[in-house]
Amino acid sequence: MDRKFLQDLGLEKEAIDSIMAEAGKEKNEFLAQIGTLQSEKNELDKKLGGFKDYEDIKKQLEDTKAEYEGYKKSTTAENEKHTQALNSLKLSHAIALAVEREHSIDATGFKAHLDESKISLDENGKLVGYEEQSKAIHENQPYLFNAQNKPSGAPSGNMNPSGNRELTWSDAIDAHYED
Repeated sequence: MDRKFLQDLGLEKEAIDSIMAEAGKEKNEFLAQIGTLQSEKNELDKKLGGFKDYEDIKKQLEDTKAEYEGYKKSTTAENEKHTQALNSLKLSHAIALAVEREHSIDATGFKAHLDESKISLDENGKLVGYEEQSKAIHENQPYLFNAQNKPSGAPSGNMNPSGNRELTWSDAIDAHYED
C-alpha cells in the first residue's frame, strides 16, 4: 500500500498512519514467514541431496554384499578343503600308528595289504574297518610277522637242536655267544 493512494482517497493523516502501521505489521509477519519457509526449503534441499547420494550408497551396498557372498563361498570352500586335508592327515597318522603297533617285520608290506579307502575315523578318533583287515592280513600273510615280535612271556618250543632238553633263556643266550 502507498500513502499517496490513501491521501487521494481523502483519508486523514492519522488514519493513513494507522493503516500504514497495520500494513507494516502484516508485511513484517509475512517477511518472517517467508524467512522461515526459506529456511525449511534449504533444509529440505539438503535432505533431498542426501537422497541423491542414497542411490549411490544403495549401489555400493549391493556391490559390497555381492563381494561378501563371493568371499563367503571362497572361504567356505577353503575351509572345507582344509578340513578334508586335516581329516586325511589324521587318518593317515592313525593308520601309521596302528601299523607300527602290529610289530610287523615289514610295516610297508603290511600297509600295502590294507585297503585304506575302507578305513575311517569315528567321532572319537578310533579307526573303523582297520581291525578286520588286520586280522585278515595276520591270517593270509603270516610271513609279515616274526614270532619273536609277538608279545609272550617265554620262548616256546624246543630250542635245543639235539632235542635232549628244553632250553632256558640263559641257555639260549649262552649258546648264542659260544658260536
